[in-house]
Amino acid sequence: MQWLVRKLMEWGRPDLNLSEGLLGVLQWLLVIWCVLTLLAILVHIIWTLTVLVRTRSQGSGAEGRRLRFRRVPAASYQEAQEQMRRLAERGALREALSLMMTALLLWLDEAGVVKWHQSKTNGDYVREYPSSRAAQDIFRRFVGAFDNVVYGAAPCEPETYVRMHAMFDQVMSDVSRQP
Repeated sequence: MQWLVRKLMEWGRPDLNLSEGLLGVLQWLLVIWCVLTLLAILVHIIWTLTVLVRTRSQGSGAEGRRLRFRRVPAASYQEAQEQMRRLAERGALREALSLMMTALLLWLDEAGVVKWHQSKTNGDYVREYPSSRAAQDIFRRFVGAFDNVVYGAAPCEPETYVRMHAMFDQVMSDVSRQP
């Protein structure tokens, strides 16, 4: 350790063939740059901690909680629809929407319109839905609204749930009419 301290004390600054005035300015610029860098790091740490604390405090209430979509295991369309109805009656609209999507996809699979598979994305189902069907646009809008509410930032208000349930019924009605 003493050797290192002695070497550092003996080490002079590099000879840049600059005047003392310009060398002093460069040293001050270097010091200012280092201080600004440290301040930026400190501000970033404070900002990150603030965001974490705010997120946790907002996430504690039922309103602030954002649920991720999980495909709920359902053996059939009827089971998914029954679970959806119970959740909607309890006011758990976001969860009911998740089951609505599951129920619709299971029903469309039973009707032979799309092929249900756990690994498919909602976009896969939109692309697979036949363009010859009248409700293709309604199905596309339903999936878009679903993605916006469940994955996006849109709130799941009762009006939104009713509107999406109407689209759900329209898609099912269209598929029931066409073989």
